[in-house]
Amino acid sequence: MAETSNPMMNRIQDFGNQIGQATVNAVEGMKSVADNVGTKANEFLADSTKRAEEAGAYISQRAGEATTAVGEQLKSAGDASAQVGEKLRATGDYIEQEGLEGIAADIVAVIKKNPLASILAGICLGFCMGRAVSRHH
Repeated sequence: MAETSNPMMNRIQDFGNQIGQATVNAVEGMKSVADNVGTKANEFLADSTKRAEEAGAYISQRAGEATTAVGEQLKSAGDASAQVGEKLRATGDYIEQEGLEGIAADIVAVIKKNPLASILAGICLGFCMGRAVSRHH
């Protein structure tokens, strides 16, 4: 019986060795898969982070450009309104300083310098006033 138990023991040991080797192989395979998944996850996160940073930079740049454009438009509108205000102030000063007699004298001087243009302007003004009056009646 000693001889029969030896081959049986050898078989059991061989089977145990095979199970042990299969277990080691399975663990190594799972470790390899886990490492590969971890590497892919890190690459995905790095790529996602890079894309998010690029998107943020793009949005920031566009927002800056839009803000600059709006600011320039507002500044331009402010400059135009300042110019209009300055012209109105200058006109008010002129009327205040010259009075009706000074304004009439200036108009007479312009008519004397440019008689033909003054006649044409008078005709156009009279025509426009006539049309405006005839539409209302």
